Amino acid sequence: MGRKINTAWFGHYRVAEQALPACLAAGEHRADVIARHAHAAGLKDASFVRVMKAGRYLDSECHELSPDAVRCSYMQADLLEKISRINKALAAEQLPGVLSNTVSLDELKALYASLREQDLTAKSIISRDDARRLTTSHERNCTQAIARAGAAFFGAPKGQILRQTKGTEFVAPHYLVMDKERPHAAVIARVGGRSKSATAMAFELLYLALALRNWVPNIWFVFPEINPVAAKLAALSVALKASPKDQNWLHIAELEPTSLELKVLKRGRYLALGMHETFHHLAQDFGWDGKDLKTGQECSITLIKPPEKPLGG
Repeated sequence: MGRKINTAWFGHYRVAEQALPACLAAGEHRADVIARHAHAAGLKDASFVRVMKAGRYLDSECHELSPDAVRCSYMQADLLEKISRINKALAAEQLPGVLSNTVSLDELKALYASLREQDLTAKSIISRDDARRLTTSHERNCTQAIARAGAAFFGAPKGQILRQTKGTEFVAPHYLVMDKERPHAAVIARVGGRSKSATAMAFELLYLALALRNWVPNIWFVFPEINPVAAKLAALSVALKASPKDQNWLHIAELEPTSLELKVLKRGRYLALGMHETFHHLAQDFGWDGKDLKTGQECSITLIKPPEKPLGG
């Protein structure tokens, strides 16, 4: 049987989790809020970040979990969350024993080490940890930065900003900016990715923007930096006359990670990227090849043509 453990961590997590949204909306830095709750719990800031992660995992797996039912340490819950990334069913089997502290931390460490070696896909999953952490960090930073910037940043000075709280079966915006009780802007946080090319991802985001615009007049994408995906998306918006140069409904912003300041991609950047980044270097990406069904003659169609002269201001 596992050793008796001080389980106050879960109560501290619940207090912090409930207080965090209001603190961020009031303009506090997430790091400051975490530091305050870490001090109250008698933990280092980094340890309290793990407490938050472990608490959220338990809440995601257990309906209406009572603090009295949590008899394990946050380290056990944190490790079980890592196990669930490799084998979710096995983690679910271990969950009751972890909660009751009949499965020790050492047993969980041994199980995790065994899974990493035995499961051929585990290495690829674990290798994506950096990308996952970057995505999670960016989404967390976006909440704080968007709350500080306010609805005026998105063109609705008297509006309000809503954050998505429940998942959907379709790709939905992370935030909605409301103006006079109507959706004014959809805001989507994106990092980029490694599984697809920047061009492929830019097209997917463009299709998403076109679909969302049926219900929301302005679409915003927030990136941690103007990376290749953002650059190609900007170029596509110029080609489709959606950028600030023309209809001005597809917007791109970058989030400065240190100051957590949102910066709008300026009109001139759209134009420069439209000319340089995409059309001069990757025009072949926007072609379409096929064959005549009757004759078999091969044809190449250019769907998006490079501009014949530099884009004007």
